[in-house]
Amino acid sequence: MRDDELTERPSRGWTPWKEGNGEADIDKVWWAARCPHFPKLNVSVWFDGSDMVGLAHWGYRREKWCMRLTPKDWQPLPDVYRLERERGSRKRSIAGGQK
Repeated sequence: MRDDELTERPSRGWTPWKEGNGEADIDKVWWAARCPHFPKLNVSVWFDGSDMVGLAHWGYRREKWCMRLTPKDWQPLPDVYRLERERGSRKRSIAGGQK
């Protein structure tokens, strides 16, 4: 992908490009999305099912990201699941620090 192509959003219905990695912002809205990273392309892509919902460029360029606009019937992550995710991430960070 050329630098001049990065100025355009993937298509209509997407937010404008923003600075930074965007991971926390995308995860807040698209909480069911999974994010594979593509190091050879310097890009991370968030997928909710088979739909691409987030895109972040990083590496040798300055970091920038955009995401699909939220649907009208959007619901935040229920507290029960959010607390369980936070507990799981704390466990993983503690286990990772004990090596």
